Amino acid sequence: MENVEDKAFGAQDVIVFDNKSFLRCSFVRCTIVYSGGVTKWHSCHFDTCRIVLKDAANRTKEVLEGFGFKISPPNSGYEIPGTGTIQ
Repeated sequence: MENVEDKAFGAQDVIVFDNKSFLRCSFVRCTIVYSGGVTKWHSCHFDTCRIVLKDAANRTKEVLEGFGFKISPPNSGYEIPGTGTIQ
């Protein structure tokens, strides 16, 4: 897993989250691409980011929607405290 530390991502950035660990990073108005791989973040700030789901992540979203779950965007300008892990 690639470690990314203390980096600020902005509007021109497209960040692939799969197989990366983010520490103390800032994501502001950027595009986050997630395909279903392992990712971690700790002490990161997210503000008004666009999320693109591809491959396995997108298929999971489609299955959940097929079961009647509604996928809606979070409120903009939020921070994820602590550690987050998706496996």
